[in-house]
Amino acid sequence: MPRFQLLLLLILLAVVPPCCSGQRSQKFEDWHSRDLRGNPTGVMANLQTRDKRSRYHAGEIVKLDLIFTSRSDDLYTVETADVSGDEVFLQRSSSREPRRLIDRHGVVCCSSAPQTLSTSPTEISTHIYLRLEPGDYSLFVKTKRVCRGKLIAGHYGEGPMLTSGVLQLTIVPDEN
Repeated sequence: MPRFQLLLLLILLAVVPPCCSGQRSQKFEDWHSRDLRGNPTGVMANLQTRDKRSRYHAGEIVKLDLIFTSRSDDLYTVETADVSGDEVFLQRSSSREPRRLIDRHGVVCCSSAPQTLSTSPTEISTHIYLRLEPGDYSLFVKTKRVCRGKLIAGHYGEGPMLTSGVLQLTIVPDEN
């Protein structure tokens, strides 16, 4: 496993301790609702696991993908290259406080790979890998991968912040 992925996994294990509530906190709901209201009109982001599952065993690595669509063809462009700066907001159902994690992997430069969005989904494999303790989780991602019009080389991250829908995950104890 590459060093950056291992580092992200270790950070996640350290920042997602068990706590003591029972439901998703109002703070998580408030953050997500506020951030969704800030999304640009006509473009949507959804979050899913790479293997399309929502249930994992403790110790399994959960890889996340982002899916982008636009109500109109050729209105928005998305950076599909390996980029940094995607933010994950993670809430364990038994925790009072959501966690904010920032993916600091990747740089866009000569390897920029912009793609024009349309009504057909554009799926992007991120470098956000999670390894979580048993429990129920809610998470969403904020990203600056999208810009209105054509993406200009060297200007990644200057577009609006776009918030994904919430993804629900269940992590069950390892059977071994």
